[in-house]
Amino acid sequence: MESLGSSSAQLRKLLQNDTLRARVEERMAAACDTVDAGDEKMFRLSIDKLAKELLAKAERLVANGIPASMEEKFVRKALERPVMSIKREETTELAALRSEAQALRSLSDNITRKHGMEDDEAAAMRAEKKRKKDEEETKKKNQSRGVKQLAKADTSGMKKLSSFFTKAPVKK
Repeated sequence: MESLGSSSAQLRKLLQNDTLRARVEERMAAACDTVDAGDEKMFRLSIDKLAKELLAKAERLVANGIPASMEEKFVRKALERPVMSIKREETTELAALRSEAQALRSLSDNITRKHGMEDDEAAAMRAEKKRKKDEEETKKKNQSRGVKQLAKADTSGMKKLSSFFTKAPVKK
């Protein structure tokens, strides 16, 4: 018992109470072989005694019944219908709803296809215009402040930049 107390501070505090210590020793003696070593009792787990104790507890539970909380947890929950069957029912309902939605979608697609032939070309033109506009906007946004200011500068009367990189005419 002393070695049990050394492994846990809480157990050591509990074993200081004489009545509680006697009760623990009594229950350990029911499931363990005991040997007296001087003034101290030594305990060794006995599988046979432990099995007898567990069997006796089980028989008492059968005879007296178990508390309602334990019955709820261990009996009713174990006997409930498995969750998988509930999920299967829900998935069959979902599959039916999906197929119905798909049927409605295909019906509406057939209606729009009649009007959609001319619209495809117009939609392609609009998409191309929008893409070009987006490209120009991103190009403008990506320009630095200096480039924007240079674009505003008055360049009338100035030589073009490429003229500086042409070969100079041969002087005679």
